[in-house]
Amino acid sequence: MGVKGLWPVLEDVKQVVTLRSLRGQTVAIDLSGWIVQSHGLKDYKGTHQHLRNLFFKVKRFLIDGINAVFVLDGSEPARLKYETVRNRRSVQSGHVADTDQCDQQKGYLGASSHCGEEREGMDERIVRSKRFEQIVEQCRELLQYFGFPCIQSHHEGEALCGLLNEKQMVDAVMTDDMDAFLYGAQRVYRNLMINNHSSHQSRVDSYDMSDIEEKLSLGRGQLVCLAAMMGCDYDAKGIQKVGKIKALPLVQRFGKEDAIKRFLSLEDDVDLLRGEKIKQDLSGMKKDSHCSQCRHLGNYVSHKKNGCEQCKTKVSCDTEGEMCNCDWHNKNSQLAQYSEAELKLRALAMETPGYPDRHRKVINEYMNSGEVCPAENFQWSKPQIDRIQNFMKKYLKWNYSKTSSHVIPCLTSWELKQRKTESSETTPLIIPDSIISTKKKDHQDCYEVRWHMLAVDLACLEEPYYVTLECKEAFHLRFPEMAEKFDEKTNLEKIKKMEEKRSVKKRKLDTKSSLKQLKIPFPQNKLLNSGTRKLASKTGTDGVGSQPQLSIESNSSNQEHAVISTSIKRSIPSRKMDQRKTKKVANRNSRRTAKNREKMPSISSFFTGCPKKKQKLSLDEEVNLQDGTFSGSPLLGSDSDISSPTDPSFQQQL
Repeated sequence: MGVKGLWPVLEDVKQVVTLRSLRGQTVAIDLSGWIVQSHGLKDYKGTHQHLRNLFFKVKRFLIDGINAVFVLDGSEPARLKYETVRNRRSVQSGHVADTDQCDQQKGYLGASSHCGEEREGMDERIVRSKRFEQIVEQCRELLQYFGFPCIQSHHEGEALCGLLNEKQMVDAVMTDDMDAFLYGAQRVYRNLMINNHSSHQSRVDSYDMSDIEEKLSLGRGQLVCLAAMMGCDYDAKGIQKVGKIKALPLVQRFGKEDAIKRFLSLEDDVDLLRGEKIKQDLSGMKKDSHCSQCRHLGNYVSHKKNGCEQCKTKVSCDTEGEMCNCDWHNKNSQLAQYSEAELKLRALAMETPGYPDRHRKVINEYMNSGEVCPAENFQWSKPQIDRIQNFMKKYLKWNYSKTSSHVIPCLTSWELKQRKTESSETTPLIIPDSIISTKKKDHQDCYEVRWHMLAVDLACLEEPYYVTLECKEAFHLRFPEMAEKFDEKTNLEKIKKMEEKRSVKKRKLDTKSSLKQLKIPFPQNKLLNSGTRKLASKTGTDGVGSQPQLSIESNSSNQEHAVISTSIKRSIPSRKMDQRKTKKVANRNSRRTAKNREKMPSISSFFTGCPKKKQKLSLDEEVNLQDGTFSGSPLLGSDSDISSPTDPSFQQQL
């Protein structure tokens, strides 16, 4: 639970970051919080959802290069928290148990779990505790196979996480409990969102203690005072009728260094006692009538006739006179020197049972948790693929191929993360065989790498080769020779392609310059639609009213014969002109051609009596073979002008 209602107070300093940005950081993780979250999910209907969620989270951490250290709760939690949790469960069940009696019957802390194994009449709390211990042991086993270090605290996991961050043994703490800042953490990550397919979409909320001190003026001591006032795991009630709206301005007024001292000394504070006495005197004092104009003792009518003694007037009074010196105003001016909020807090604290002794214990639990940092540095080991596959098959019924598809990227990320000197000491489990190509993944340059599994004796592997996408920068650091060789090869291919493009462009420019010297327009667009090509085939042109093919011959001075044959076409001005406009031009040209054909005189118009239909005339209809004359034509004159169609003069006139 942590501190009630404190995360909304820190909303202004929250920053959303991606998991990729945490690459290389060492993060302490409260494992108990993850387990509780997994059991609170309702979407997944499996039996071991805590193992499934843990598997995908640690997989993403390995791929993104995050060094995680998992912290487990101790077997003996703090007594204050034990009482709070027990009272909360007893209220939910409908009865309140006596603390001393329960401790004597069940034994406190570790003794209670031992008694639960021997007695048959275990209560619900003992059953839950035993089940939770089994779940924690399963998670510890899976983390061990993945190579993550696990450490156990004496009391609270958040306390050890905060201490590790305070001593700079880790870079941050990942938990959803607010207690981490109270235990000394400097940076906290919460609300972890994992995307199994993309690290760019895997995010987490980041809170930094430096931002809290700068923007909210809250230090660690002030946060501890907020927990004691508003309620926390050690004291669920806190100060009665005090929430974040009342508590936040008060702790900001206390200051960063004296906040705890001033909070615990509310009962014996001399100034607050004096202010409380003044407040009590005012509550029993009655305010006399005052003038509405000068605010002094008396009333407006009497001051208008007889004047005001304090204003020193004989008739009427001043509108801007001095403050009234009566007892009521003097007490209020003295009370204004004290903080009304602190006086209210003191009054509420005096009404709260157990203040200040119980709140002093709460503050002492946060400031002196009793945790000890481990003496040795953390070490991470290589993932054991065979044991992970057997583990997932046992609990989640996954086959070997499914587990391998998820674990192989973890192995490759592990190999890339290790230094060259470190990996040479031990035999690697997987090595890169070749680089296939370069690709983009999550806005990041990557290599498509073909890996070779050296542990071919494992029956769980279907094939010894796997293909993954790896970060280009990380692969360069781990395998520089292979990466440089591939980059050199790709650069040569790019240069070759560029040279080919330049040669093609150069040939086009040479052809254009040659045509320009011969004063022949260079075709700018050689693409015509199907309708234009058909029209060009019918009319003998290019379909846009262009000229037919030309053959130009030129003789050089050295008797060399050069023949340039080209097709001059009136092309569309722009290559970006769409097909619709091209079709429109073709239709317009076809209409013009049809009109020109109608204007041209046909052979049938030379003869009289010719039918209007365009059809081929027979020889009997055009020529009278008996007399050898035409039937008459206004264009050629009378019948006597031409005697026979075989006459040469007739052919000449035609």
